Amino acid sequence: MKRFLLLIFIFNSWFWINSRSQELSDTDSITQEIASLTDSLKVHRLISLADELKYNNSGKALEYAYQGLEISNNIKSSYELAISHQCIAEIYSLRGHYERALEHFLAALKLFTSLENQTKIAICDNSIGNVFMHTGDYNQASSYFLQALTLNKKLKNIEDIASNYNNIGNAFLLQDSIDKGLSYFLVSLMIADSLKNTTEVIKLLNNIGTGYLRLKKFEMAMNSFEKAAKLSLQQQNQYSLAQSYLNIAKVYNNTNHFSSALKFALKSYQLAVSENYNMIVYETENLLSQIYVSLGNYRNAYHHYVKYKLLSDSIFNDANSKKLAIIQAKYELENSEKENQLLRIRNEESKKTIHRKNIIVSVSSMLILVSLILVFVLLYFNNRFKKLNQILEKQSNELKELNLQKDKFFSFVVHNIKNPFSTIYGFSELMLKSAEKKEQDKMLRYSQYIYDSSEGIKEILNNLLEWSRLQRGSYEYNPVRLDLEGLIKDLVELNNKSAAKKSIALSYENIENKYVYADRQMVYTILQNLISNAIRYNIENGKINLSVVNKGRFIEVTIADTGEGIPEDRIDRIFVFNPSPASATDESRGAGMGLIICKELVTKNGGDITVTSTAGEGSSFSFTLPVPDSELEYIEGREPALSEQINIIKENLRSFHVIPEKFREKLNNELIQKYNHVSKMLSVEELKEFSEILITVGDEYKVDPIKVYGEKLLEFSTALQFDRILKILPEFSDMVEIINRI
Repeated sequence: MKRFLLLIFIFNSWFWINSRSQELSDTDSITQEIASLTDSLKVHRLISLADELKYNNSGKALEYAYQGLEISNNIKSSYELAISHQCIAEIYSLRGHYERALEHFLAALKLFTSLENQTKIAICDNSIGNVFMHTGDYNQASSYFLQALTLNKKLKNIEDIASNYNNIGNAFLLQDSIDKGLSYFLVSLMIADSLKNTTEVIKLLNNIGTGYLRLKKFEMAMNSFEKAAKLSLQQQNQYSLAQSYLNIAKVYNNTNHFSSALKFALKSYQLAVSENYNMIVYETENLLSQIYVSLGNYRNAYHHYVKYKLLSDSIFNDANSKKLAIIQAKYELENSEKENQLLRIRNEESKKTIHRKNIIVSVSSMLILVSLILVFVLLYFNNRFKKLNQILEKQSNELKELNLQKDKFFSFVVHNIKNPFSTIYGFSELMLKSAEKKEQDKMLRYSQYIYDSSEGIKEILNNLLEWSRLQRGSYEYNPVRLDLEGLIKDLVELNNKSAAKKSIALSYENIENKYVYADRQMVYTILQNLISNAIRYNIENGKINLSVVNKGRFIEVTIADTGEGIPEDRIDRIFVFNPSPASATDESRGAGMGLIICKELVTKNGGDITVTSTAGEGSSFSFTLPVPDSELEYIEGREPALSEQINIIKENLRSFHVIPEKFREKLNNELIQKYNHVSKMLSVEELKEFSEILITVGDEYKVDPIKVYGEKLLEFSTALQFDRILKILPEFSDMVEIINRI
């Protein structure tokens, strides 16, 4: 027996020495790695190590964090100082040293505020709220949590929003608003679960379990605590594991399973003592005292009660000291400002003394400085002249280009006016000769040609004038809430006569209750140009249709015709102004400017214009315009929409006269049980799984309303629309009742 014990002793000694040497070896390798880094990188590496160890080895973590703080002070880097203070504060908070934690959090907050780092400010606000909550100042805690939540919503930091909801829920729980607290925890759990943030999920499971424990729902509480303990073991998170063991012990104590309660309380106690988690030690001492009383072991009960009271006094003192720390921090800020003022005065006096003692050196230095300034001035002006020459050269090139564009533009205008003007001149001469011969038929025919050509010149000049006004920026933009229905009807009526000449059917559809936020005159010009083009390039007995559809934040208007279409090689250039004579044809009565003006006007109203065309079949021109804000709210956000959809699903379900018996069995034996579990835990992955089961079952047994409901739930779960999930999920109970009544 002695030999056996000796062997065990030797083996344990060897194992300890080997473990210790491995630990020292790891420490040496880390030290060597850090020594090779720059000062800034050293700080970040030390803080990273402290973060990794704070739950498993808080003593070593604190050592690394303080090393980071020392290096940050030496290099006087504000950001590195801030993250060092923050890391130290987090470790002290875990240990229950709230006075020190608050001191370092306030130092970090001040530095992050000076750096305008909104993300870090939100994290500090959240952490300071936690300190106040642990010391019983729930009003102050809630204030900081809400500040953090507001900032995180602005920054869209989803993970931190989950943490804020968790903490707000905890504040409510500690103030006995248990149902409110649980609602915040469940929303937070959905977010944390969707982000795979296991650390936050563990905290939430412990908090949810505490809520259920307060409501005396012991089975649900134990379920949450056991899940938290399992995840803590997987993550090797000693702090959360100690907390989970403590919570499990509380459940066993409340259900009179004192032996099991003692087992888990001691596990929690050993972990908390080894890592200096004072708050957990404090709670465990109290619980152990209660358990030993229940077991009749009054000696141990008294022993733990004494230790509990000592810790209670310590934490109470920490809470008072924390208030003093805030006052002290403000006092030190004011003090440091006064010291700075004194230092500035002394500095000024020192400068004057040095100036008087070194006046000769100063004069010499001034002469040298003046010489240098003159050199720099000469260099400066030389550079300015170079830059001015470059600017002048650039402007000269731009002027040449403008002159070239101007010449092209005049050539373009002359080319487009020349042909119709030649037509007017030629037919005027023929008309004059016909008048001498009194040939009235010819006179009427020639006057029609003259009228048509004059109308073409008028359209060219109008388009050029419109384009010129747009280029000069003199086109006034007056957007209003505009009803497209009335405008389209007016334009269709206006163009019906022109369309009738070619037997073209001009129609519209889906234009009712369509509103845009745009300039009325500009939209009128866009529509008139596109309708005119559709008539001009359409075939005899052709068709033109105007249609309007909603496209989210925009309305899309389409003018489709059955005309000759646009050649593929011209589509890319159709909205681009090219002021060269070759770009226009004799047939382009608008000088090719109508579509370019449409493009400019649509863009000015915040939309876009596109074209699709098939040669010989026709073209479709589509342009978008923004929807007014009031209409957008109606389209996107009206509150009754979801409830209306649910009511439709329920009505469709009530219309069933017979429900397949196998479906009813599956519903009552499997689906209801699954629903009860999902509605309590609200895990995103489980919500998706439940939705997919509903879709499959609804499809298999031809119960379409259940399938549609499943599709809606899956859509909201995938998009993480938690507010809609919370509205639609409880409706499943009503649907079960409807099915069971059929």
